[in-house]
Amino acid sequence: MADNAAPLPLSLLDTLTLREWRALLHMADDLRNPQIAEAMCITVKSVEEYHTRIGNKLDLRGPGLLQQFARRHREALWKRYNKLYPPPLI
Repeated sequence: MADNAAPLPLSLLDTLTLREWRALLHMADDLRNPQIAEAMCITVKSVEEYHTRIGNKLDLRGPGLLQQFARRHREALWKRYNKLYPPPLI
């Protein structure tokens, strides 16, 4: 797994869907599955499926690895997300 000094796997992150990104960012913000489900208006089972898909895409398949990765790289993940999905100008 990447450490703080290692670069983010941008090519892998860029394969995530918008919903996968949102789930990952909720993980980075240290929300638990029920909280993520409520925030995204989905079931806890759907959150678990997002965990699996994101983990597979980022090659982070061990227990807790995805959450550790998300928390460790929270700031960089938010920065990348905002670059890929800039907020609309009003």
